[in-house]
Amino acid sequence: MELRLQGVQFTRIVKIAGMILITLCVGSFAWARLPTIMSEHRITRRTLLVGAAGAAVAAPTKLLSAGSAAPKAKPAKGPQIAIQLYSLRSLFGKDAWGTMSRLADTGVKNVELAGTYGASNTDFKKGLDERGMKAISAHISYNQIRSDIDGVRKMADEIGFKYVVVPGMPTPKTKAAWIERANEFSEFGAKYKKHGLDVGFHNHAQEFAKIDGEHGLDIFFEHADASVVFAEPDLAWVKVGGADPVAWLKKWGSRCRLSHYKDVKEATSHDTYCPGAGILDWGGIIEASTRAGMDYAIMEFEANKIDPVTEARMGRDFLRDMGLRD
Repeated sequence: MELRLQGVQFTRIVKIAGMILITLCVGSFAWARLPTIMSEHRITRRTLLVGAAGAAVAAPTKLLSAGSAAPKAKPAKGPQIAIQLYSLRSLFGKDAWGTMSRLADTGVKNVELAGTYGASNTDFKKGLDERGMKAISAHISYNQIRSDIDGVRKMADEIGFKYVVVPGMPTPKTKAAWIERANEFSEFGAKYKKHGLDVGFHNHAQEFAKIDGEHGLDIFFEHADASVVFAEPDLAWVKVGGADPVAWLKKWGSRCRLSHYKDVKEATSHDTYCPGAGILDWGGIIEASTRAGMDYAIMEFEANKIDPVTEARMGRDFLRDMGLRD
């Protein structure tokens, strides 16, 4: 099966990217040839970066070693790279800890939870520690976060994360209902804040339905207490919902403590991929995220057209090439 990245066949991009990487290893004169090679094959810089990540995964040996003379991007003061473990759900049922070991081998260090896959909190923390990984946040259901503050606190204390995020909720249909929901979040967000936990909300596309010309999600954040309720914008769903991810990040700025970095290939598609594999403006997104002081850029992908661990590696390598750090 061939994966298409930026509208170009992945297999062709890998071959071209591999050719360029090998050429760059030969010497600095190769930089003069790089624009010509890209022009001849109609390759954009962003597509090349994703293809190069795929070439590194597919190659039987590493083309660039740690001692290579090829330049590397300097880490930006932007968000750190993380992954939502839901992206690997198809593998966890078969071998949860084997999958986590493979994920650790990609260089990913920070994870957001969507459950502990049958392990106790302490065993899950131990498994992460053994692999040099840490949990930075967890998705907690709307019902549980309202009704089980002690259970959520215990989970956070034992595993070691500080962000608790509601991944979805029944969508309000009126402005008054959105304001009521914002007030509710402010109320229980204040309770969690007293225990050192920060509460956020993760959007899907439906929260961008307009009420009196305004997105429902904007009404929510306008009325939720900014000191106790943060945003975790899912950028693919922002796009599918009809909004501009870069503009949305700029609008809400420091409210965006975390974000789901995932891509779509069409603005109406519900198939999502790792960052860099679709149409989102990642240069603009990373710049806006950095200006906002975002803590973590959390990769997520749900189409699973290829091996999820391989896709995690591709996404992480792309973000590293764009200047982010683990």
